[in-house]
Parts: sequence; C-alpha cells; structure tokens
Amino acid sequence: MKRLILVRHSVAHDEKAGESDFDRQLSSKGIKLAHEIAANTRQYFTSETTYLTSPAKRASDTCSIFMKSLGAETKNLLE
Repeated sequence: MKRLILVRHSVAHDEKAGESDFDRQLSSKGIKLAHEIAANTRQYFTSETTYLTSPAKRASDTCSIFMKSLGAETKNLLE
C-alpha cells in the first residue's frame, strides 16, 4: 500500500531584519523536536520512502534530520 506522509518543518528562529523567510534556520528546540518526531514516527517509513522537500532552509534541514534519523539514502530525496 502506498502512503503519503506530510511533515511540516520544525520550529525555526524568528525572522531577523534583513533575513529572508526562505533562509530561516531551525532553532535548537526545532532540531530537538525534529529528532523526537522522526523517532516516534519511524514505523511509518521504509527503505522505499521517497522524501520531497522545499529548498527553504528550515524545511530541508527538517527533512535531513528525518532522513539521517531513519537511515534513508540521499537517492530517495527530491527537492
């Protein structure tokens, strides 16, 4: 059975003056939460899972944390 799992980016730093929304990075809380959520949802992901992410910094960092936590290969990433 095919399954679609949507994961929103984790908590990011507030936008700073002169910084674009696109470049906002995950906060330390966001990094911790991304690791926790990846661990708690591990059973839904397989080696066949394809990951699709926005190129926005906070989204791609969240996806990267998921992929590393789940042992996914970079060949499964689409940007």
